[in-house]
Amino acid sequence: MKKLFHPLMHNNFSKEDINSVIMFLKQNKNVILTQSKKVSEFEKKWSEWLGTKYSVFVNSGSSANLITLQALKLIYGNGEIIVPTLTWISDISSVLQNNFKPIFVDINPKTLSMNEDQVIKKINRKTKAVFISHIQGFNGLSSKLLNFLKKKKVILIEDVCESHGAKFKNKKLGTYGLASNFSFYYAHHMSTIEGGMISTNDKKFYETARILRSHGMLREAGNKKFEQIQKTPGVLFNAMLNPFVGYGIKGFLWYQGEANRHNYNIYEEIVNKMVTSWRNKWNEDDLPFYFAQIAPFNYGKMNSAFLREAQLKISNSLKNAEIVVTIDVGDCSEIHPSKKIEVGKRLAYIALAKDYGFVGFDYSSPKLKDWIVRDNEIVLEFSSRVFIKNKTQPSKNFEIAGPDKIFYPAEATLSNVYGEVQQIIISSDKVSSPIALRYGFKNCVTPNLFGRNGLPVSSFRTDNF
Repeated sequence: MKKLFHPLMHNNFSKEDINSVIMFLKQNKNVILTQSKKVSEFEKKWSEWLGTKYSVFVNSGSSANLITLQALKLIYGNGEIIVPTLTWISDISSVLQNNFKPIFVDINPKTLSMNEDQVIKKINRKTKAVFISHIQGFNGLSSKLLNFLKKKKVILIEDVCESHGAKFKNKKLGTYGLASNFSFYYAHHMSTIEGGMISTNDKKFYETARILRSHGMLREAGNKKFEQIQKTPGVLFNAMLNPFVGYGIKGFLWYQGEANRHNYNIYEEIVNKMVTSWRNKWNEDDLPFYFAQIAPFNYGKMNSAFLREAQLKISNSLKNAEIVVTIDVGDCSEIHPSKKIEVGKRLAYIALAKDYGFVGFDYSSPKLKDWIVRDNEIVLEFSSRVFIKNKTQPSKNFEIAGPDKIFYPAEATLSNVYGEVQQIIISSDKVSSPIALRYGFKNCVTPNLFGRNGLPVSSFRTDNF
């Protein structure tokens, strides 16, 4: 007798699908792989196909469940969620993770979905929502259940991860509740390899889900009023950090945005106060604070080197703080540089060395240790050994000024290369009596001064004018 084999799942990617992905990746070197125009197009087309006003694409059906329940909590508060005994585990875990109380009901064996009579019996004043799962293409709704939920003003959330296109009364599942969740896992009806979707007709719910998808970034809501809310002191802290107070942590890794470049003059003070307040929350006054410097970018008239300087000062003035210099990973044409791996590794090296006992590698960029004026030259000494890269002309980054405070390009020479005390000698034939020096003190920099450990030296200056 011939043995039958029916695989549980297989992918349905066509050659056309694969070629489309390849062409998308080849279109340019800075192709956006997350939240691109393609995502927006997909969300729009999905909404049109389903019959809802809004859709939010996420990385999985499980994430769709989690964000939906989190949005539900933020808008409507906590309470009880009625859930089925037959569903995917992420439906239940998303309920628990958002501090709802799951109330289980048995299934109807004909639909594999909730037994409507048990649902109706379990609904009370504490019930916040019914979270129904449409299993394996079957519809789990009934007029009796929908009418009762409407009468009692109980919210319906639909998990349609396994039932794309299934209908109840000629209307697609996923259009009956406040929100619905879909999965594009590769074994489902259609696939984005991994992916999920949240669909809704409620604008507030849609905006909230978009914000949550982007970890609290209010600008993602697509509503300008939220952009102003995001700038309100304490909003981001309360949304993103305060919920973790009380948990045991090893320290903080901080990736600074560019918005503070305009208040560089008070930046050191406000960051020191911010970190101190965080440490006080955890009752540990020396929790590590490791942070990344902003990378070079063409910001126009505003020179971001002043903010990089302020960040460098923090690494000296704030106890148990270390800076990751990023002057070599920037892109003057891209405000979000693509070389995130380098930044992540440098942060990890600091933590591994200082907090986890790893040895055998250097994790710090050299810093300017001392400088003197000697005749018509400025002589620099650094905290550790350095070298000057030949691929970039030194005169593009080093500048010196005389009493007129006008900076001119300067030549840099490394002396005593193999000695214990290294020096870099800076001079310019246009400055006979130098009083100040700057290195890489511009928006856009291609660095040429590095430590022997391969880490770049930050932009710096010796003047205050």
